[in-house]
Amino acid sequence: MHVSNSYKNEQDEIYHKEILVIRKDFMIYTEDIINDVIQQHHCCTVWSVSLSSLAVRERRFFDKFAPSSKTALVLGHHVVTKAEWTWYAKEKDLEHCAADDHTMNVCQQLKHALEVYGFWTRIVPYPEESGLQFRFVAQAAGAGEI
Repeated sequence: MHVSNSYKNEQDEIYHKEILVIRKDFMIYTEDIINDVIQQHHCCTVWSVSLSSLAVRERRFFDKFAPSSKTALVLGHHVVTKAEWTWYAKEKDLEHCAADDHTMNVCQQLKHALEVYGFWTRIVPYPEESGLQFRFVAQAAGAGEI
């Protein structure tokens, strides 16, 4: 099932209410939910990885962080300008760049879209220290070497 985003707000709200009532009666593919978000951000790509396929260190992280989860999504943003890598102080003495902020925004959009359909999601803290080696999860997902 493909949901068009061309509805007016009033119709869209009614449609979403109907989906929430009947969503157990039909199947929607997670890939379709993700694609609806990612199609709005041509600079981003999403990969998925089975947590059981990760190295021991990364599996242990997810066992504590999201014990009931089976899959992780990896979001990649294609940086094309120097401005995206310009670092600035944001809050709590944390440094950010536009690429980080954009990627977190897209993560939040993905999280919301998946939760509308009943998927439980969490976003791994970044740039805070999480103890996770992001590059190993990205490589296992097929995103290439970082």
